[in-house]
Amino acid sequence: MTAATLMQADASLASMDVQPFHLPLSGGKAELVAGTLAAMKASHWWLPGPAERVGAVLRGAPLERVAEGFEAMRPYRVAGVSGSAGLRALFAVGLGAASEDARAVVHLSEGSLSDGAFAEALNLASLLHANVVFVVHRRRLEGAPVARQSAADADALARAYAVPSHKVTISGAAEITSVVSGCLTQQGPSLIEAWDAP
Repeated sequence: MTAATLMQADASLASMDVQPFHLPLSGGKAELVAGTLAAMKASHWWLPGPAERVGAVLRGAPLERVAEGFEAMRPYRVAGVSGSAGLRALFAVGLGAASEDARAVVHLSEGSLSDGAFAEALNLASLLHANVVFVVHRRRLEGAPVARQSAADADALARAYAVPSHKVTISGAAEITSVVSGCLTQQGPSLIEAWDAP
């Protein structure tokens, strides 16, 4: 399945009664989600945000179930969309710390960098050596007040908590798959800062 499949599913999702609301895929998000899911095994937990949740179709979830939003899709190992990205990161740490074989991947955006719960999640992941991958989507937003929201970028925050960090430019799903696969094969937490292509 490809990013094009996700874009088709996203167009269908937009016409449904989506709870709590529909956030369309934009920028490199389709490639980011498709690449991330291609790297994951069926046993790995995935914690998407509102815009990424359409990716659950790539894990076999029916689109009608994806539209329910807050409902978890347990048979597909997809967590329900939480109202707070920082709390979603903390849930991922718990899932990644459940056992030595457990793996969890959580999608976040630059807004989560200023959420105190995100800092807690990085700290706890490092302390517990949780098998969690934080995927932070960075968009090149002209004029957005991102610099006023966080004093540090994702890489600096990860390093502050001794979490290995990787920076990648989204040029296609294959590159994302390679980076996520590398993180999932290692024990412990990691962070991927994925930038939209200029």
